[in-house]
Amino acid sequence: MIQILCNSVEGDELIHEWSGGHASYSVEETNRKIAQIRGQAMGATLCTTFESRNPGGCDGCAFRGKISSPAQLGTHVVSAPAPTVRMNGADSMPVMVTLPAPPEGFTRGEPKTPGKFDGGIYVEQDGVTHLIYEFDCFPVELAYDEQLGYETMRWRHWLPNEGWKGVS
Repeated sequence: MIQILCNSVEGDELIHEWSGGHASYSVEETNRKIAQIRGQAMGATLCTTFESRNPGGCDGCAFRGKISSPAQLGTHVVSAPAPTVRMNGADSMPVMVTLPAPPEGFTRGEPKTPGKFDGGIYVEQDGVTHLIYEFDCFPVELAYDEQLGYETMRWRHWLPNEGWKGVS
């Protein structure tokens, strides 16, 4: 549980509160364990880990098979305003374009790094927030491919070392 709470807002306080009832609890030992987990950059505990340590313990979970970690249930994405980016216009001259809002149900996350497009694109389904892509992206063209017999889509997406790229 410490691995989940180490990745949470107010996690340290909850770790101490929840651990306080244990017979061998000490502030120092608990802080040492927190530091150990953070020092190893361990992510939140996975559902598969809980299941392997306590078979059947997740049997009644409404989110079983829908999430990979209980930490996903507490995910809150701060929605970012639409950024303005520099792109080449029809005459290859640079123009400033405000990116379109993500489709209904999707959220553009607040950038982690100022001036970058690393906030990610998220969708919420059945009370669970899922990261779709860790950088910004948006569709630029929808077309019917007669040879393939189905619709295709071209996207622009941000790559941290390369900037904006197009992909089909």
